[in-house]
Amino acid sequence: MKFKGKEIKACIFDLDGTLLDSCSIWKEVDERFFEKRGMKVPSDYSKEIGPLGLDKASEYTIKRFNLKEKKEDIINEWLSDVIRCYEEEVELKPYAKEFLDFLKKNNIPMFVATANSRECYEPALKRNGIYEYFDYIENTSSYPKGKKDPAIYLDLSERCGIDPKNIIVFEDIVIGLENAAKAGFITCAIYEKTSQEEDKKKEIADFYCIDYLELLR
Repeated sequence: MKFKGKEIKACIFDLDGTLLDSCSIWKEVDERFFEKRGMKVPSDYSKEIGPLGLDKASEYTIKRFNLKEKKEDIINEWLSDVIRCYEEEVELKPYAKEFLDFLKKNNIPMFVATANSRECYEPALKRNGIYEYFDYIENTSSYPKGKKDPAIYLDLSERCGIDPKNIIVFEDIVIGLENAAKAGFITCAIYEKTSQEEDKKKEIADFYCIDYLELLR
């Protein structure tokens, strides 16, 4: 399929902030977490943990703030705060469903590379009617560096047997876009209202869009 002048044979999507409009929920979780411990959320905190899964994010948090807590307890605290929101409230980013329908009609394989846990994303994807669209969902928990390394994208490329130059990666975080680009993937940055790095994303990505309607025109 020709798309914006590029030959596209597969797509890899991030979830939170890219397909799911859920970043504000995690921001609130962070605020409550630090407030309970008498601290404020550091300005760089979400950027640092964004590419990591919950397991490594909890390890990072414990180490950075010298917390005398078990990572399992921290993960459970985070999950108990957000699972209901994913089950009942989290919606798709504008026109995401329509864009996925377009890809499906054109027989383009779709994959997911996410730092989120299955307990959260699965009910949200099912409720919004897109869970079955994806050939495979990969989690950063299997990767020591999360998305601070292109391995997760390269593994999905190998899984589908398609060269990175013909795969477009959709991301809302700079580190994900940088590493996908370095590994030879086509990249598309998605606008996220909670992000403070939109200008940087525009510089890195092959494409940048406010919403998926721009990609359907």
